[in-house]
Amino acid sequence: MERVCRGGESQLNTSEFTALVEQYEKLVYTVCFQLVRDPFTAQDLCQETFLSAWQGIDRCDPGSYRPWLARIATNKALDYLKKASTRMEAPTEILPEQPVDGPELRVIADAGAAAVEAQIRSLSPPYREVAELSLLQDLPPGEIAARLNRPEKTVYTQLSRVKKQLQKSLREEVPYGPSD
Repeated sequence: MERVCRGGESQLNTSEFTALVEQYEKLVYTVCFQLVRDPFTAQDLCQETFLSAWQGIDRCDPGSYRPWLARIATNKALDYLKKASTRMEAPTEILPEQPVDGPELRVIADAGAAAVEAQIRSLSPPYREVAELSLLQDLPPGEIAARLNRPEKTVYTQLSRVKKQLQKSLREEVPYGPSD
């Protein structure tokens, strides 16, 4: 059985990773759906999230799978929204009189990004600053710590708490997952 290794120690085999996917698929779907507001796109982003997780499982401590997967899902969805916005602004040369992406899709993408940004900006001050820098500006924890003049471990703790708060609010807003 294939094993994923971390510094010589085996981390997860294929069946263990499958169990991890089954355990967190609803969480990952909910995070993706909350951002993109399209069930099919959310399912695609879930697959991309778990593919990235499989490829980078050696970078995650075994006790941190939940926040790590939520972070990957958030980044995948935000990247999708950024790319979708860029695609909508680019002129299409195939059928110039009929744009491939209509204004409806731009409104949906903007609304999803605005909803996430509003949730982040509603956090209490020490968490809001960390969330904005990490989730909206995509800065690494070390750089956030330097900018805010905080210990890096504090930033990691605050990011963990931010993710838990956002996950809780996401679960309350989207009460279903890919397969209830």
